[in-house]
Amino acid sequence: MAALLVGGCANNGGVDSSSLASQQTPTPVNIKPEDVIAKVNGRAIGKSALPQRHEPTKPGSEEQVLDEVIDRELIWQDFAAQDLSADPGTQEKLNNILRMAYSQVAADRYMKSLTISDEELRKNYEQKKSAATATQYRVKHILLADEATANKVIAKLGKGEAFDKLAKSFSQDAGSKAKGGDLGWVDPRALGPEFAPVLASLKKGDVVPQPIQTQHGWHVVLLEDSRIQEAPAFEAVKDKILAAVRMEKFQEYIKTLKAKANITKGGEAKPEVVGVNNSEQ
Repeated sequence: MAALLVGGCANNGGVDSSSLASQQTPTPVNIKPEDVIAKVNGRAIGKSALPQRHEPTKPGSEEQVLDEVIDRELIWQDFAAQDLSADPGTQEKLNNILRMAYSQVAADRYMKSLTISDEELRKNYEQKKSAATATQYRVKHILLADEATANKVIAKLGKGEAFDKLAKSFSQDAGSKAKGGDLGWVDPRALGPEFAPVLASLKKGDVVPQPIQTQHGWHVVLLEDSRIQEAPAFEAVKDKILAAVRMEKFQEYIKTLKAKANITKGGEAKPEVVGVNNSEQ
């Protein structure tokens, strides 16, 4: 989400800078007395202005952070008192900063407003459960730089030479070489699209008849075993499903906004216009 929002803030202009410039003056906020951490020229600053910390702070650091917040408030108040309407460069920076801040706050508010039932989450789980069920393989491999060498290794294996010994002598995979080429239990999708159909055709104890070529080189593979990896239980992945459903709904929300907006992309002759109806142009 952050990447999407930050990306959307990269465009300059498109909104009347004077309308955003008016927002340089801080909006009055009613803060509970017990939440006030400081007042600057009569304006209260709430606890929410402090960064959220998850670790113990060093002695004196909290006072330093508070001083920094106060300094920022002083700078803001002084800035807001100036007439900056004649400075387009400053107005442009304000537009970009406000676009990022408002979109992030709005996105967070939208996500928190979503109500997603357990029934919806379970339905989503059942739809994706089959895709999460996969065959895993226990494999060993020897990585070679060329096909000719790989075929020589396959021939040696056919004559009874030990796979582990050949892996330690020939393999260019530093991570598995010392272990005799052992990769442990793996999902073939993690190895690359070339592996899955080949592994599915092998029986336990089989060596591939021809080496498998990938971007890393040529692989001689031994299938030691296979098993079905069942999908995790609903409760174990419920939080992840909730996050995914929220993100899907957020993306749909953005699509809805785009469908109602008048957006153009291009050069200076036709700049991007955001949030403006045709009748207003």
